[in-house]
Amino acid sequence: MANTSTPIQGIRKRPPSVDFIDNQLHEFHPAFASPRIRFDAALGRYTFWEEMFPAAIAKVRSGEEPKKLASRGFSIRRETGWTGVLRILYAARAQYWNYTGFIGSIKKAAKRTADIRSDVETTLRDFQEQLGDVEEYVAIYATGQAADPKAFESLLENYKSQLRNALQEMKTYEDALLSKVRILHYREGHEVHLKASEGAERLSELQKESQRLRHRNLQLESQLRDERSRSRGRLAPSIPPITQDALLDLLDMPRFEEADMALIADAKADIDGRDQGQVEQLVSDAKFRQWAVDPRCRELLVHGHLRGDFRVSAISQFSAVLVENLRNVPNFRTVVFICSEHLCPDDPDAGGTSLIKSLIVQLLDQQDFNFSTISQKIKIPLLKSNDIHQLCLLFLWLVRQLDKKLSLFIVIDSINKYESPEYLEGRHVYKVLLDVLKLTARKERVPQVKILLTSPTDTVKVRDAFNEKDILSMSDVPIEGRGLDEERFGTNIGNTLFER
Repeated sequence: MANTSTPIQGIRKRPPSVDFIDNQLHEFHPAFASPRIRFDAALGRYTFWEEMFPAAIAKVRSGEEPKKLASRGFSIRRETGWTGVLRILYAARAQYWNYTGFIGSIKKAAKRTADIRSDVETTLRDFQEQLGDVEEYVAIYATGQAADPKAFESLLENYKSQLRNALQEMKTYEDALLSKVRILHYREGHEVHLKASEGAERLSELQKESQRLRHRNLQLESQLRDERSRSRGRLAPSIPPITQDALLDLLDMPRFEEADMALIADAKADIDGRDQGQVEQLVSDAKFRQWAVDPRCRELLVHGHLRGDFRVSAISQFSAVLVENLRNVPNFRTVVFICSEHLCPDDPDAGGTSLIKSLIVQLLDQQDFNFSTISQKIKIPLLKSNDIHQLCLLFLWLVRQLDKKLSLFIVIDSINKYESPEYLEGRHVYKVLLDVLKLTARKERVPQVKILLTSPTDTVKVRDAFNEKDILSMSDVPIEGRGLDEERFGTNIGNTLFER
């Protein structure tokens, strides 16, 4: 008996079932390779997580708790067991994983796996309790107290065989599950590939259809142009929205340029003879001759620096004689405005409005125009109310309709009379000047345009609208003691103009 007691005590301290669980069970499934329980020989049973909880929770409580945990209801510091901790962890995980879609499906699968693992662990715990009963039977068997040792040995081997079979069945189910997952993954990938291929084919068909429609649209546009070309000769001429005579009536502007020049001629005796002699020298000045004959020189501002400040100056006499000679040339169109003759404070249109309307009316008197397209650019009803913007647009539109073989001369005399803020800004003179000067821009597709502004004195604001090279100062012109001989002067101007 002494020889049989030792192995019995060894069996009781570490039963065969414990050796099987610790050393052989992992061979049947890798899930049991690192079990979370260990057999305690002193207690005679496995030690579970519950024995570890007091020390673990004390360690947790010794540190500072993150503020967000308590506010969100995920604090575990008040829990008294692992069950409560696990409940809170599951709640936190559920909130973290709470969304749908493809990723959600993966996470749901992961949660399901965790549940399965939990079930397995629970089963193992139950299995451990059952093994305790087996240990008692083994102990009885070892002391010879079993009624039928052979029957018990057979029962134990049968139990061991069933356990192996159960574990093998678990592994079989696991392999089958993994195989289905792989097949599902391949199927979904294949379906995505098929749908992508179908989409690419549909896109290609749409591109071909778009090209076909674009080609058809080009054909229709070509047919429409051909039809318009054929029918253009059959269509009745369009009726213009306004006639030239109706436009003149709408503007209601008197022709006063002839009377203005007559007043200048009558004032000859009041003009200083030295100023007249000096002004006559302008005809031979290089800068003036260049403006008159060079197509590239389109604008000129003349500062007279004359002695008197009369209503009619020698520079106005020069402008009047120049205009008379310009109007004698068949291919020239000439418009003139004498500012010194239009200084009526009581007339609301004096200034920019009278200036631009006078230029328009003079141009209409000298040339016939086609008004079939005027409504595309000009708001005709606004002309009646003297809208300064529409009036300027009308003048520019008329100039652009002139035959390219013609030359247009625009002479604005005594511009210094409009240098005050009342006229420049208040009565739109500066806007009119800037709009008229647009005709000298190189990009303008207009006939030859020449703009001459004269002043017996220097200007300030007006000169800002000109380049310095386009300003002529008479302080450099020699002073002649004799007066102006209009016949000689006219001959010299005519000779200069016909050098063109």
